[in-house]
Amino acid sequence: MGAYLAINSMGFVDENENLIHRRLEVNWYGTDDLGPDSNVWVNVYDQSPEGTTIEPILSAPINGFTNHHNVTDIMLPIVTDEEMRVSQCIFPFWVQLVDGTNQDPLTSPRCLRSQPSWMMDHKEAFADLAIGDLMLIASHDAASYRYYSGEDELTELIAGQIYTQEESLLHQLIWGVRFLDIRVAHYPEFTDEQFWLVHSVALVRSLREGIEQVQKFMRNTEEIVIWDTHTFFREWDDLVHEEYLQILQEEFGSWWVRPSGKGWNLTLGDIWDQDVLVNGQGRMIFINEDADHADPNLFFPNIPEFWGDKDEVEDLKVYLDSVVNVVENTDGDVYRPWRPNCQLTGNVEDFLTQKYSGLREMADVDLTHVYSLHDYFLGTDMIQIAIDRNLNLARQRKLNY
Repeated sequence: MGAYLAINSMGFVDENENLIHRRLEVNWYGTDDLGPDSNVWVNVYDQSPEGTTIEPILSAPINGFTNHHNVTDIMLPIVTDEEMRVSQCIFPFWVQLVDGTNQDPLTSPRCLRSQPSWMMDHKEAFADLAIGDLMLIASHDAASYRYYSGEDELTELIAGQIYTQEESLLHQLIWGVRFLDIRVAHYPEFTDEQFWLVHSVALVRSLREGIEQVQKFMRNTEEIVIWDTHTFFREWDDLVHEEYLQILQEEFGSWWVRPSGKGWNLTLGDIWDQDVLVNGQGRMIFINEDADHADPNLFFPNIPEFWGDKDEVEDLKVYLDSVVNVVENTDGDVYRPWRPNCQLTGNVEDFLTQKYSGLREMADVDLTHVYSLHDYFLGTDMIQIAIDRNLNLARQRKLNY
């Protein structure tokens, strides 16, 4: 049983022309067996209730909600890089489940906490784990981010089909994402910038901008980040691939982890101890999903990926259950690691009929029912789930030796 805070993915303009976005969402889990007569309440505080007696700013019995969550009217501000820099409760809100009779706490209080150094914070526990055994949270189309601005209907309609995230690459990493799903296009004829980060054919920002954000994180942490060039849009010949590789090597060479013949079997300790890399800074693993240009001395092997291409939650859940069954019942290292795409995917009919207003609404529907690894990840508790799962794995490994 537990509770956590999230940032609701929906953005819209209400009937009074007020911009509504980034609302604080309260979620709880593990309460289904308590029964309809349980007296469990969910409280939200504007300061930590740990060791103190304070009044909540919001309080309600969980039996009054059917989907284990409640979207509040509290809108969260956009935070600066400096505010995100240190692991801390980013916003002054905490959630806790309590006994409705006497207000005794039933769970520990939780806030929306950044996790810029979660790997190094647990370096001793994780050092002997293979990188391929870790659970890492990936951001789908990581560079396709935009804050909702409530512009004209057409602009927002188009934006709703393009943008999958709100947080910048730097902020994604500070929140705790460690796997960046990168899509790159080559457009030398249109602008001074030849390489662009894209979502399908939509240019969202220059490769240079994305690189600079990741570099800032690398220089200021010792975390391990995966840069997966998932898709190459437009025509890419050998010379263009070589130019892209040269850029990556020039900009990220100081942190570039070589597979060293072990690939995903490299332990985190092995990665941190590679003495050819700059000491006291981050480490980067690179994947190139164009097999003809993936030098095995530079790039880690591609990760088996499962994408259901479903636009209904129940269909997606059935698909994910089947995928988990396949992975669990396959011997060897075929799915070590593996990558489930857990987001809903719209089709042409969905767009034409406006079944969903866009990817924000699809993420909101999705995250209400299943944990998503990709779109609008702050609508989930997946960062903390991944950290806890990795710590549990480390404990199990130590017990078995």
